[in-house]
Amino acid sequence: YKRSPFGLTLRELCAHSRKFGDRDFLVYENERCTFEETFAHVDAIAAALVGKYGVKKGDRVAVSARNYPEWCIAFLAAACAGAVVVPVNSLWNGGELEYGMNDSGTKVLFCDQERLDLIAPLLGGKCPGLTAVVAIRSKPSSHALVDSWADVLAAHAGAALPDVDLEQDDDATLFYTSGTTGNPKGTLSTHRA
Repeated sequence: YKRSPFGLTLRELCAHSRKFGDRDFLVYENERCTFEETFAHVDAIAAALVGKYGVKKGDRVAVSARNYPEWCIAFLAAACAGAVVVPVNSLWNGGELEYGMNDSGTKVLFCDQERLDLIAPLLGGKCPGLTAVVAIRSKPSSHALVDSWADVLAAHAGAALPDVDLEQDDDATLFYTSGTTGNPKGTLSTHRA
């Protein structure tokens, strides 16, 4: 089928999830975020990806951080904006991050302070395709390519989810596998999968 009745795009799945409104969606330590709050943040971050960072359908957007609520929001926002989400192993060292950013063709990276400390020396030169980093729960950075999550979220609060035409067979994720002695291999997966 062109539109399988058994599958949804990640964007359509998010649209269905919005109906749960004020129920808890994300719980992290003492923090709680409802479905409504979460998807308002997804909309804002997706709007920033498209409007501020120029992300287009098929561009790579990576997420590398601890299991913060922002990880989930960044993943959903990138998928809803039509990007291919690259969930990066948060245990990678600087060389592995450099490899992953370049091999995947990542344009925007969402990361926490630990990963920012590893990627900052690589920005501009060793990761030329990486045009922006959005830092989650981090100290202020003076690097021109680094924006804080809080600033990006505040600047796009209330924005609508950008219109992007997605199909079930469009690429949605690029996971890196291991199990060999060489570099990890990127494995594409679709919205249907």
